[in-house]
Amino acid sequence: GGGKGGGKGGRDKGPSDCFKLVRTVVSMGMEPLIVFAFGKRKVEKLAEEMGTLELTVHTERESITQIYENAIQTLSDDDQVLPQVEKMLPLLQRGIAVHHSGL
Repeated sequence: GGGKGGGKGGRDKGPSDCFKLVRTVVSMGMEPLIVFAFGKRKVEKLAEEMGTLELTVHTERESITQIYENAIQTLSDDDQVLPQVEKMLPLLQRGIAVHHSGL
């Protein structure tokens, strides 16, 4: 069923409870906040969902981009093109950061 248990019927039915909570906290001006999730897939799914939020202003995005580009230069060429590395900048620019054991 589509109940709160997260069964198959509950998928893709709108924003997750976690997203709603983050959106509410942000709308109340109570950020920054940290969200913990268990499992790499869950972390990545929530980060992707949170990526629809805009938590930074233009000047912050410019600074984030510069810091990211400088940091990326320290990685090997192979590491620079890893999917998890390439997906990071758009999230960081919006004020979303992730960490899990696969990073």
